[in-house]
Amino acid sequence: MPKSLLAALLFTVFAMLHSDLVDAQTRIPGWNRVAPPGGHQNDPQLVRATGGPVVPIFEGWFPNEDGTFQLCFGYFNTNTETVFDIPVGPSNYVEPG
Repeated sequence: MPKSLLAALLFTVFAMLHSDLVDAQTRIPGWNRVAPPGGHQNDPQLVRATGGPVVPIFEGWFPNEDGTFQLCFGYFNTNTETVFDIPVGPSNYVEPG
């Protein structure tokens, strides 16, 4: 088989496989970090009216003068109707820490 024909065949197979992988990735729920127009960024199975958890979400970090880092967390309420008041204080922490 001539090298040019083999190269063309391999390229065609790779292109076909690659296009299938790209299509598969766009169909996976929650794969994209940004919601498409009119879509959901949150998984609809996770969000519910009541009875869902409140989960910590990593929001960023700050460097300390001693070379360590301070991590900043927020909270995501998976409930659309139940509202929680989570006060700042010693009983509000993430572990292990």
